[in-house]
Amino acid sequence: MSFELQLLLLLAVIILVAKFAGHFSKHLGLPTVFGVILVGVVIGPAALNMLAWPPFAASQDKLHELLKVFANLGVLLLMFIAGLETDIKELRRVGRAATWAAIMGVLLPLGCGVLLARAFGLPWGEAFFIGAVLTATSVSISAQTLMELGQLGSRAGTTILGAAIIDDVLGILVLSFVVALATPAGAASVTLAQQLSGWLAAVLGIPAAVSALQIICILLLMFIFFALAWWVGKNLGRLLAWAEKTNSAHIIPATAMFLLLLFSLGAAYLGQVAAITGAYLVGVMLARTKFHHEILHAIAPFTYALFVPIFLVNIGLGVDASAFSGGNWTFIILVVVVAVVTKIAGCFTGAKVSGFSVADSWRVGVGMVSRGEVGLIIAQVGRESGILAAPQYTAMIIMVLATTMLTPLLLRLSWRGVT
Repeated sequence: MSFELQLLLLLAVIILVAKFAGHFSKHLGLPTVFGVILVGVVIGPAALNMLAWPPFAASQDKLHELLKVFANLGVLLLMFIAGLETDIKELRRVGRAATWAAIMGVLLPLGCGVLLARAFGLPWGEAFFIGAVLTATSVSISAQTLMELGQLGSRAGTTILGAAIIDDVLGILVLSFVVALATPAGAASVTLAQQLSGWLAAVLGIPAAVSALQIICILLLMFIFFALAWWVGKNLGRLLAWAEKTNSAHIIPATAMFLLLLFSLGAAYLGQVAAITGAYLVGVMLARTKFHHEILHAIAPFTYALFVPIFLVNIGLGVDASAFSGGNWTFIILVVVVAVVTKIAGCFTGAKVSGFSVADSWRVGVGMVSRGEVGLIIAQVGRESGILAAPQYTAMIIMVLATTMLTPLLLRLSWRGVT
């Protein structure tokens, strides 16, 4: 069977099992995303290892890499739709709460993560990196669950989305600082901030390893990206109106997709933040235009029919039971507990001091628990840069998977009885 036919068969199986698992999970009163991620675990290396079956075995590595691409597109599309469905007025109203929830949701996990790692005798560099992984928040899982619950536009739901953006900026600053201090000598510089700081160091005649210079470059690039995004956002209405005059078929959704990809690229490359930040921002900006509903109705169907199921199943496919053998299970369990408790406690405190009720503060806290693909990316950075040893990397992967699976359940419970 050719690779193209293998891919078609794999996608067909994934969509079928994802929709069936989601329906069955919902029938049991569980979030749809829980069932879809779980079926990914079942068909992945941890159980059935479907990609090693005869129809796929010859190309399983290539198929897995391509699934990652589809999954990443699913994340971007999901966050774009979340932005389109964000109430701008409500986001402004909860801005103070989102800011404080994000700040406390970064400081508490970071500090407790460092203390836990040091208590197990890990060096300071590795300890700070573990703390940096715990600061991450991936709101895509929460956004999907909030959409199912019909609470994405609620006060707590909007705060979760706003806090996640701020959390991403703070988290990348922490990560960059830790990597700058802890990366072994000789590690490759790959980001634009690292390239810029190296150039400036050469011009100024100072050591290239000065971390403060890299932090300044990151802040500068972030400022440039957000300033450009704000300027472009002010003119999106006129851009889409001009595109409409061309009378080309599907020109408005096509333009929206172009902007989605451009903002995602700009966020990751120029702004030094996650690509999902750019996807969400452009969605928020387009929500203010008169084309909001046309874009949403055009993009949502294929997103939920194809890309989101692949994204959710791919999380489960990343679980490999053999990779967890020989781990320090006491440390792993404590990492998961600290990750959940500190994120809830930090974000709860930030929302509560901003005037939220106990119930809404709790919802904000649990909505920020999932580390998802952001946590996986940060952990991978630590592994590839030589900062995280194999046992600690394994612990981070388990923590990410546990928080990703737990968040939909906690969110559903936090809104129980609310219609």
